[in-house]
Amino acid sequence: MIYLILDNQYITHVFQLNYNPLQAENLATKPMAKVIKVQYNNEIIKFSLPLMSGITDLWAEVTRRFKKVNQNAFRIKYIDCNRNSFQILSDDGLWECIANASSNGMMPIKMIIERAT
Repeated sequence: MIYLILDNQYITHVFQLNYNPLQAENLATKPMAKVIKVQYNNEIIKFSLPLMSGITDLWAEVTRRFKKVNQNAFRIKYIDCNRNSFQILSDDGLWECIANASSNGMMPIKMIIERAT
């Protein structure tokens, strides 16, 4: 059995080598993503999050749009189809909420930002 360990920089490089020629010929497709809708107070933002994203990517998107929100003082919660909320704490938690929302046909995936207590 052979194990191959690749770092993200190498994977990105290989992807760009293959993607850029396709893009030049208008043959490239966008990476698969889910639409995320996040509410903080009375503001709502909507963005696409690639399926391979993790909690760090989610926080980056949220804090880029909501300047007053930071990871240390706030938390992100997923709202399911029954309006129950679940805090997202890890990559696994994010992937679980995406899978749950997809299996229930939720589009976009709804989340809220709350101040941590």
